[in-house]
Amino acid sequence: MVKQGKYAGSSRQKQLRNLRQRISNKGQHTIAETDLVDFLLVRWHLTQHNQTQLVEQTTQHFLRTWLEQAQQTNTSVWNIATITTNTLKAFAIQVPWQFYAIINHEWSHLQHFLTKEVPAVPLADQHLTDNQLTPNDWHTSLSTQLTVNSFLLMFKGNQQLLSNVSNQQIDQLRHSFQTEQGLDWQAIATVFQPLTYTIPADADEDSVQWLTELDSLTPDALQK
Repeated sequence: MVKQGKYAGSSRQKQLRNLRQRISNKGQHTIAETDLVDFLLVRWHLTQHNQTQLVEQTTQHFLRTWLEQAQQTNTSVWNIATITTNTLKAFAIQVPWQFYAIINHEWSHLQHFLTKEVPAVPLADQHLTDNQLTPNDWHTSLSTQLTVNSFLLMFKGNQQLLSNVSNQQIDQLRHSFQTEQGLDWQAIATVFQPLTYTIPADADEDSVQWLTELDSLTPDALQK
């Protein structure tokens, strides 16, 4: 199960003050690598305005997982395209398709935040980012993951059936999700409507509430 955002339901500003206080008490001007994820989650919260609780919670989940994927690369320069693809794979069918619709709407802000804030984190060994996703690249990555998710749900993880899916079938479905402007969320909703989404058994109470609320969103609601 993708972990519940650590700061869900708590004071982000208080967490940042505590983190800064620890730095000050040690007479340091840097944070430990282990504090990077929490530091940037707080920074993200402080840069957001007029977001609904659901949108903020969803972007926090995505950002936490993205940063954890980035740290696993063990490199100082984080490849945004590669890490983003790995992050989408990490969520897969643990979240409903509406999760991806919200991230799609917020992606340009998320990518801008990462390119600006990651190099500014006060670490002893600085991280940089490169290989940003163009809008077309992002839409291709997202539609590809949604296509994979639909087959995973359709065949309930049966590897034999999944292995029989042709590249042509994958390409056809992926292209049906895309338009010249981006993604067709009504078409995506139509494909996923008969495919039952199941909340992971190890989800905690807050995650169940979050995922249930996501799963109830309609394409019209997502466009507002």
